[in-house]
Amino acid sequence: MTSKPAQPRAVTFGLRRAVATLALLSGLVALTSWGVAAWLVRDATVAQRILPDPNAALFGDGLGAPIGSPLEYAVSDPAAFLPGRGAAGERLLNEAYLREHGIYPLQVKTVWFVQRTVAVGAGVAALLLGVVWLRVRTIPGGSR
Repeated sequence: MTSKPAQPRAVTFGLRRAVATLALLSGLVALTSWGVAAWLVRDATVAQRILPDPNAALFGDGLGAPIGSPLEYAVSDPAAFLPGRGAAGERLLNEAYLREHGIYPLQVKTVWFVQRTVAVGAGVAALLLGVVWLRVRTIPGGSR
């Protein structure tokens, strides 16, 4: 029966510290993702994107052509909204203003999808790094 040579104590300690630090950072990312997502969607509102057309009012079509259906958006610039409300009470987003100023309205469901993806990925990384940390602790010759 052959035994494995013991690794130097300093290498094992440095590896344990690095793995523990990465595991803690991954856990921190998983936890803070909820706060970041909540901060991004704090002023979210249901809105309909409208491409304004000056001729639309002449024909009784309202302010312009609607783009898609009303969705929950997070837009931080109040000037991006047109005056008035839609038929179901949704706010009206000025698509021309958004394009002119390079603003992309965040869909709330997309923000939460990305948050869940980041939280799950970081959580899995934290768990895997925790397992590696436990395995490094049990290396013969390593510090416990």
